[in-house]
Amino acid sequence: MSTTEQGYELARRARAKLPPGLTPWPLLGNLPSLIGTEPHLFITKVGNQFGGISTFFKGTSPVVVFNRLDQAVEAYVKQNIVFSDRSIPPLWERSFTSKGSVLWENGPMWRFHRRNIHSGIRHIESSNENLSSKGSSKTEIEEKDIWNTFFDLLGAGSDTSANTLLWGVMYMCGHPEYQERIVEELANVCPASEIVTADMKARAPLTYAAILEVMRCATIVPLGVPRVTARDTRICGYDLPKGTEVWLNEYAIHNDVNLWEEPNLFRPERFLNASRDSILTEKRNQLVAFGLGRRICVGKKLAEVELFIVFSNLFKRYRVRFAEPNQKIDKVGIFGLTYFPKPFKVILEKRTDSKLLT
Repeated sequence: MSTTEQGYELARRARAKLPPGLTPWPLLGNLPSLIGTEPHLFITKVGNQFGGISTFFKGTSPVVVFNRLDQAVEAYVKQNIVFSDRSIPPLWERSFTSKGSVLWENGPMWRFHRRNIHSGIRHIESSNENLSSKGSSKTEIEEKDIWNTFFDLLGAGSDTSANTLLWGVMYMCGHPEYQERIVEELANVCPASEIVTADMKARAPLTYAAILEVMRCATIVPLGVPRVTARDTRICGYDLPKGTEVWLNEYAIHNDVNLWEEPNLFRPERFLNASRDSILTEKRNQLVAFGLGRRICVGKKLAEVELFIVFSNLFKRYRVRFAEPNQKIDKVGIFGLTYFPKPFKVILEKRTDSKLLT
């Protein structure tokens, strides 16, 4: 893009009716405001100040942040085609490539890879048939595309699942009463000598609800994965030019008092129906830990099954507690690829209950 074209693009964005936000510093935007703060807490505070949807300047580039679920649905669901493109980090593009990457690629190739991954997750045995059936579309799969997709799933999946489990251990240590209730539930659905399997999830609603509540309380991707608008659009009364970066503030949504009663409390029952025997679909849909819309995490179902199996079998076999007598849940984590807990020590005590183990 020439200097003239860049100038025209900046002028066009400046004239756009973007959502409100704090006045940016010249060149630096709102980045100085993040110094010494938890970014998601600061951005949530700004979003609440301006009515949910707000603009944050990353240098000279505007970022539109959706802090409320109803506004996010208007964009990510009702205008899903416009809000499904990824914003590719420059460092990633220089170091690797977005081509063949289900995480970063946009357009037809992304849809192609996504279809094949979904097909494989639903029925792994049919993967070869699904791939061969695409032959007439003249879409070629190169070996490097396969490796890129593999590393996407390995990197995105392993880090998020592992950190969710770490938060889960911390919250269970802080709420030992739920450990015992979960173990009682599992004793009724899983024979003592067997391991908990994926098909038992529907019969262990409290266990599943506890996992969902961990994902809500410890939002490990607080500001979501950035996207960009695929074309000029209008949302919630504001104009967003093509290429505008947008963030889904998962932390704000997971702590919205209009969605969750006393969101600062760990309460798995909020996901259960009145009879406590199944998950409330409405509450489950208010959880956006895997994103929203067309670009929702491709491995969502696989991750939930993995979390259920590991979480269930861990607490079925061990009673876990903090190693330090006065240790409490520390909700302030560390930003990395995901938001993970600060190091903490635990003691694992093998369960000897006859009804749980043989």
